[in-house]
Amino acid sequence: GLIKKVVVYKLDRISRSILDFATMMEEFQKYNVEFVSSTAKKFDTPTPMGRAVLNLHCILIIQTDTTREFTFRSVCFFDFEFTT
Repeated sequence: GLIKKVVVYKLDRISRSILDFATMMEEFQKYNVEFVSSTAKKFDTPTPMGRAVLNLHCILIIQTDTTREFTFRSVCFFDFEFTT
């Protein structure tokens, strides 16, 4: 193929969906494309264990971002009024 390696700054910058991420990784594997995150440790994507660790890491990042966004929206929803 024309593409040998895909490099991203952070894992959560390439996808917000676990399903999309998994599908993308399958396509990368099918065409022997190496996937690298410049801020995360090197994942051995050709091996089953490396793919599993990468998927778990991505799930944790997306979950953390989702929780952070939900918390922010919840706090912004309330109009705090303090009376003395």
